[in-house]
Amino acid sequence: MGTIKCLLYIVKNESDDDNERDSGSIAYANPYDLSNEYGPSRLDRTHQFVANPVFFLPYGFEVSSAIRLRSGTPINAFIGADANGDSVFNDRPVLLPGLELTRNFFRNRSLFDVDLRVQKAFKFGERRRLTFSAEFFNLLNRPNIVFQFPGTNSTSGALGQYCTVGSQLCGFDGVTNVNFLQIREQNPTNINFGKINLTTNPGSQVFQVQLGARFQF
Repeated sequence: MGTIKCLLYIVKNESDDDNERDSGSIAYANPYDLSNEYGPSRLDRTHQFVANPVFFLPYGFEVSSAIRLRSGTPINAFIGADANGDSVFNDRPVLLPGLELTRNFFRNRSLFDVDLRVQKAFKFGERRRLTFSAEFFNLLNRPNIVFQFPGTNSTSGALGQYCTVGSQLCGFDGVTNVNFLQIREQNPTNINFGKINLTTNPGSQVFQVQLGARFQF
């Protein structure tokens, strides 16, 4: 016997301003054209799947799980320069003359969390029971590394969202920052080449096991 509760969310959360109550300055890239500001909000997760199966197996074993699968949140790309002359250094890459990327054009990495619990109870008479349990967190031991950007505009300097280094024409020249949306340092001349950048954080704890015993009387 067993039960499985599943929820699948396919939603879209869009806005034209994620800066309403932030203490920082303006968030729009081009004050002369706000059409590219409307898009996915920074809270948007297009897909979310949640399941909580519980199985009652023979010999008194019980197995349950918590499964959470979530798509990544949006990422806003910057060129790290004031290309339009409004004195705000949050301009986005230019694809064509006068045409910037829309806000939150890119996506962060997805998160996959699977936890498991197994327990077995032994009865002693009518009122006494000894229950042993084992809990497994992040069962698949996925690093679930995501990009973490400080600040209200989610900027992080040369290692994170800046798609260009030393150029204002990221859209024309292509991505000139080798670390743009990369987990590990990509510059072979850097002493940290191949190591995880400090602008990324694990989105889940590492695989852990917790054992327990409970005596009821």
